Amino acid sequence: MLPPELQKVEFTCPSCKKALSLTLDIVFKRASVQCIHCKCVVEFAGSHVARTLQSVSDVEKGAARIAEVRTEYTKTVERFKGAVADLLKTAKISS
Repeated sequence: MLPPELQKVEFTCPSCKKALSLTLDIVFKRASVQCIHCKCVVEFAGSHVARTLQSVSDVEKGAARIAEVRTEYTKTVERFKGAVADLLKTAKISS
């Protein structure tokens, strides 16, 4: 699943040139949208839809890898903190 900031896109109607806010799932499911301003139907077709779907898949895979790295990093930091704590426990006063 895409992060929320990537799910919504701003789009300019090619007919009236006014801004529309769309979600990608609507674009993918319908392959067309109706402008809320001028009521024209804008179609999305061709290889761009397939390329965008592939990009969505790539982003999701990248996000999963980032989550794995973040988890491993967190574990490594915790091991580091434990090692430092163990080291500090061995401190002795020398005369």
